[in-house]
Amino acid sequence: MKKNFDLLFLLFIVLVLAICIPQTESMFKEIFFNEIFNKAISNNADEQFRLARMYQIGKFCDQSNKEAKRWYLEAANHGNDIAREILCNDFNICEVKNGYNRNN
Repeated sequence: MKKNFDLLFLLFIVLVLAICIPQTESMFKEIFFNEIFNKAISNNADEQFRLARMYQIGKFCDQSNKEAKRWYLEAANHGNDIAREILCNDFNICEVKNGYNRNN
């Protein structure tokens, strides 16, 4: 009887973990993305670069080259040299000037 109880308890724990872990991971991803996004909209060039990279590879968000390009341009306009290199290599935008028009 004790073995059956132990097995049932173990099965219960596995079931609870199987339900809770994906939800916790999803919440962590959302919190992490929102934290970076909020810093990026505050003109933090490093966080703009990080957000662009996340969009480019689809990490913690849906992959979007349009959003990646937008945030690389923002980061480049705020002095991030790596963003400038990526814009030139990946998006064929090799001259970035301050005051970039977001509608382009």
